[in-house]
Amino acid sequence: MVRGELYQSVMRYWPSEFNLQGSSLDEESDSFISPELSSAWHDAEKRGQGEAENLLIWVFYQNLHAIAMEKYRKGLLLMQLDDLHEHSVMDQFRLAIKSDGYENLGL
Repeated sequence: MVRGELYQSVMRYWPSEFNLQGSSLDEESDSFISPELSSAWHDAEKRGQGEAENLLIWVFYQNLHAIAMEKYRKGLLLMQLDDLHEHSVMDQFRLAIKSDGYENLGL
């Protein structure tokens, strides 16, 4: 599967928006918890097919988590899946392939 197709495939596993109400942020430890985002991540993991998709699901989650934390800090309680930047996600995905031993994915 071509990387662009892989991105579009994995995008379908996520909801189009996330309600950040009920999330919590600990500024001291810089930790953020969003039950809705975590639930969406677990649902996406269940739908993932193969190593490449599962790795990209993890990269999506990392990026969505960072965006959610920033929005929450600003008092914004709604996040869109479209807030992701495909180029940034795929750059991080390429790095993960190289650093995590996924060289044999054929991408």
